[in-house]
Amino acid sequence: MIRDIKYTEETTYTGRNGQGKQVGLGFTHNGSCLLLEPINSKGHLANCQMNIPYNDLISVIEMLQLAYITHGK
Repeated sequence: MIRDIKYTEETTYTGRNGQGKQVGLGFTHNGSCLLLEPINSKGHLANCQMNIPYNDLISVIEMLQLAYITHGK
């Protein structure tokens, strides 16, 4: 894992085994993609992942910034 983020509040994720409690997000890489994986309430990576191609990261970051500006603090 490159790094992980612990959330300030518990959320949920939906993976192949159904829904689970999520306390953070883990970041790893796979060649040309950044992998995002939920961290469950036991502190382990859950059976769920999103692959974001590095070439598309700027677009994803822009959307996250817009969401924060619109709905964040």
